[in-house]
This record gives sequence, structure tokens and C-alpha cells, in this order.
Amino acid sequence: MIKWSLVPFALPHKSVFMKTWRRAAACVVAAALWSASLGSAAAVAQDIAIKIAMSTVPGVLGNPYTTIGATTSSAWGVIFDALTQFDSDGRLQPGLAESWSQRDDRTWRFMLRDNVTFHNGVPLTADAIVRNIAYLLCADGQRFAIANELAGVESAKAIDRLTVDIITREPDAILPARLNLIRIVEPDAWETLGADGFAIAPVGSGPFQVEALNAGAGTLALAAVLHKWRPSISISRISMQVLPDQTSRLQALLSGQVDIAVGLGPDDIFTLERGGFTIYTRRRPEIMSLTFNLTSVGESPIQDVRVRRAMNYAVDKQGIVDGILLGYSEVGTAGVLSGTFGFDSGLKPFPYDPEKARVLLAEAGYAEGFRLVADVITGQGPGDALIYQKAAQDLSAVGIRLDVRAVPYPSWVTKYFSGEWDDADAFSYVWTSSKFFDAIGAIEISSCLKANPFFCDPSATAAIRASGKEMNVERRRTLVQSILGRLHTQTPALWLVGYRDLLGHAPHLTNVRARSMGLVYEDIVATTADTN
Repeated sequence: MIKWSLVPFALPHKSVFMKTWRRAAACVVAAALWSASLGSAAAVAQDIAIKIAMSTVPGVLGNPYTTIGATTSSAWGVIFDALTQFDSDGRLQPGLAESWSQRDDRTWRFMLRDNVTFHNGVPLTADAIVRNIAYLLCADGQRFAIANELAGVESAKAIDRLTVDIITREPDAILPARLNLIRIVEPDAWETLGADGFAIAPVGSGPFQVEALNAGAGTLALAAVLHKWRPSISISRISMQVLPDQTSRLQALLSGQVDIAVGLGPDDIFTLERGGFTIYTRRRPEIMSLTFNLTSVGESPIQDVRVRRAMNYAVDKQGIVDGILLGYSEVGTAGVLSGTFGFDSGLKPFPYDPEKARVLLAEAGYAEGFRLVADVITGQGPGDALIYQKAAQDLSAVGIRLDVRAVPYPSWVTKYFSGEWDDADAFSYVWTSSKFFDAIGAIEISSCLKANPFFCDPSATAAIRASGKEMNVERRRTLVQSILGRLHTQTPALWLVGYRDLLGHAPHLTNVRARSMGLVYEDIVATTADTN
């Protein structure tokens, strides 16, 4: 289930692949020998392997710079570490940095954990952090999507072996939260292998390392390594297999072929419970939407804010929650869900009111209705295809004929980043605050600050920038809420419902939970019974 705006990853061209493979293979061997000398899977009390049915190919796995987010089944969170991390409840916690503090308006100091080692045996030091950040700030690093998260960083400096200062161009109130997205690679391996070679043989500092990766076949094998600050409790090996179809993943779990199946839907719950399987669900600070293409579509009814509001009134969103998602969701407000920093409880969702929708359409001169086109990707979340159909059905009741046009994911990504949506008036889009559990995440990418924006309100840019510089928490909350109020008034999207992760797992597994970068595999407790 993909909810982030992802940059598609492709394996390198054959000539590049062959050129880098020998170097990558050598790195894998070196890492394997290092792990063997430490006792790799022996770091875990028992040799227990678990199998996961995934929904997406782990092709981007090896290069953590290629994308902003991750799927529930992602292994990034156990292969790589960041300076900070969010826990299951969205609270910022220490990662590679044990603590941090603000030295002045533009300087944050991070104190690193001692005795952290990369998979190839190289110890983590402040120099590794500096080299990671320096690379993402250089011209070559700027080609990767994750570099955008460091757009406000000027430099990084090692103070001593375990202390690093990060200096920003302007005050940045949420820099520690932003850094949870910067997964730290072993810099020598990165420089030796290059981006393409590293993608084949990644070297991180997490409790699991890559044992085998076949992006073409959609398989990934991980092995536990010694890890001092978050060791794997009982799992020594993880085997992942892509099964794109939801039904296939469910059947694989029911038949015992896998121990965990991710990306399931509410309609699977009864089957899982009847079979004695455990259900895990996690609320995400993300809202599914049909977002309007307001900057490049040209002449379109959606240019009138009354039309955009009418569309929000016309769709029975609570009906989607109750009828399609069986209560496992909630209606979103201005792209933000409750529990996110900046959420304003006084800002209410548009209620279902088709009569008010008709009045607004008539005021805008569209009493007879009109036709719109929406480009969507499906299979990204529970019931998303049905949700778009339901939205189109409700819109047709007030005279808006919405043509829902399915597009391949790579095509959607290209259009999203280029801003060229051809004749599409709207597109499927996730308004996400998952990056730092802060409403500013959804705000920034729906503003003039996004490259090739789909919505641009120049008058809001100053307020957005000011919120980033405001160090007083309550004053900053007020600023963010005012921006959300402006968004709600301007209505640049047909906001639908919140996203939620739902997976099933075998009863011999306990303590299964997720955080922002995927399942917390190292904390899973498994008995030897019924495991492979």
C-alpha cells in the first residue's frame, strides 16, 4: 500500500549493472564475512524465519535516497537508521542520535550513540553523518527526491567523534523531525559502489541486512545482525515475496505460505478472525483525495471555488467510511486528521449535503452540470477503486459526470512531478502528514513551494515560511492552523477519507506493530512452532 509520493526506481541499464555488479558482490561478501564473524543470525536466541506477503516490489530498497516514504512491509526501517525516528504513536524518538538540542537559531547539535556499526564493520561516527548530508547537498545528490528534505540545510560539521552540528540557512523549527527521513548509508560503500551498485548491495546500520534481493522477481531476504541498541528479539531471517493482488496475499496467509500479509482490507477481517489469525490496524495521518489540477488545466469548472466546494458537499464521505471501509477510517478535514500537529478541531469536514451542492453549482453557472476527468491509481489502499466509483456516483447525482481514468503508477508519478496532467481536471493524491506527523508536511506540498505545483496561493507562502521559523510551539500551532483554515476555504481538493494500514498475521507471532518506516520487525516475538 503506497501512500507517499514515490519516485519510481528502475534497475540500472545492463551495461551499468554489469560494471557495478562485481563491486557490489565484493561488498556483499565483505559484509557477509563481517556478519559471520559476529554471529549474524546467532545474535538472535533462536533461528526463526518469517515470511511476508508484500503488495509492492522492493526495487527501491537498496538506495534509501530514492523516495520520501515507505510501505507497511518496507524493510528500510530495519536495514537503515536515521538520526531520529517516529514511534507507532507518531512521537519523535531518538535514532542514531541519542539526543539533540538547539545551539542557536540556525544550529542543531546531535549527540550520536556510541558503538553503532554498519553492516560492513565500519563504525558510525559524526563524519558519516556529515558525508551523507554533504552528498545530498551536492549537485549529484540533488537528483534524489530525499534531498528536498534538506533544502533548508546549509552544512553539517563534526564537532567530535560522536557530535555533529547541522546548520540551516534559516531557523527550522522541525529539523529533527525532518531528519527521520534521511536514512544513513555507509559512506565508503556508497562512494565505492556508486548509487546503482549500492542499490544492489546496500549497507546500513540497522538490525537486519540484505541477504538476497531480486527486484524482478519481487523477492527479498534479510538476515539479523548484532545490534546493540535495537536487536531483533526472536527473528533471525525475513523472507518477502510480492503478491500484488490482495486476494492472493490473503490466501497465502490462510494457507500457511506466509506468516504476515500486508495491504489487506476491512472485507478480509471476518475471514481472518474465523481462521484464528490476528489483525493489526494502524491509523495513518493521511487523507485520500481527488485533488484539483488548478495550475495547468486551463479552462475548467474547477477554477471556480464554488464548484470545488460543491463537489465536497456532493460526496457522502461518511457513507464511504461505513459502507466500504466498515468503519475502519474517518472523514478528513483540509487534508489533515486529528492527532496531527496543527489540526484544528474547530475546522469541520464538508458535510454530505447534495442540495447545497446543487445551489453552489447553479450560482457558479453550472446548473446543468458538466464533465470532468480524473487520473487515478488504484490498488494503493483498501477499497480505493470502489471509493472512486462511489465518489463518481455521488457527483453524478448533482450533475457532475466524472470520468475516472486509471493510469499506471509510473505515469502518475511523472505527471505529479512535472505538473503536466494533460486533460485531467483532477488526480488521485494522498494528503500526507506522515513525513513528520505535522500538518506543515501536507501544506508545503500543496503550495507554491512544491516544484510544478498543482495549487499555488502566493499570499500563503509567507505564512508557510514563517511557521517553519517559529520556535515557540503554541505560536507555531496557531500559524499552521491559520494556513489550514485558508486551505479549507480555497478547497483545492475533494478530500475523502483517512488511510489505515491493515494486515493479518499468524497466531504464533506477537508484538506485531508498525511505525512510519514500516513494520518493527526487530520487536516481533515468534515461537518456533509453525515457523519455517
